[in-house]
Amino acid sequence: MKRNNIIANQHTYSSVINALGTGGQWERALEILNQMKEKGMNVNVVTYNSAINALAKASRDGKSDVDRGQLWIKALELLDQMKSERVWPDKYTYSSVIACCASGARYQEAIDLIQTMRDGPAKIRPNTLNYTGAITACARAGEWSHALRLFNDMKSDGIKCDVVTYNALVSAYMNGGKPDMVSQELLLSSI
Repeated sequence: MKRNNIIANQHTYSSVINALGTGGQWERALEILNQMKEKGMNVNVVTYNSAINALAKASRDGKSDVDRGQLWIKALELLDQMKSERVWPDKYTYSSVIACCASGARYQEAIDLIQTMRDGPAKIRPNTLNYTGAITACARAGEWSHALRLFNDMKSDGIKCDVVTYNALVSAYMNGGKPDMVSQELLLSSI
């Protein structure tokens, strides 16, 4: 592009950030995001989502030099940056940040994000993916009671539970030392 005197725009940078994230290069993706800011470019929700998703992917894959359990900190920092710049997060933003929290077993942060979504405007109310991510964070931390509370909130919000949600809840019981809570009756009555 430079050789052809083509100036990169916001879409170009977002595409590069997305590609780097897909390739597991979250550090480079964040460098590109910072370059945009240094150049005074407008960073929108799509660009931030690409950067946060790069962190989520790295936290799931575990192919990072940084402990993947620590990437949730960077994800929350980007979420705070968005808000301070008046770039409003959407459900996709929250899903990626919650995924980072789940990888780090940061259940309280995931629960707080769900509550923020529940208290926010209708367009960011949590969906199945958001709730399941938070339940997974609880499961990884062995916090079965919090996972069950999220599961019940999900149902009371009229959100359909899927097999991934049930698996996350079962994992929470197992990791929390409550295998007796997993029963055919529980699974059948919850459907």
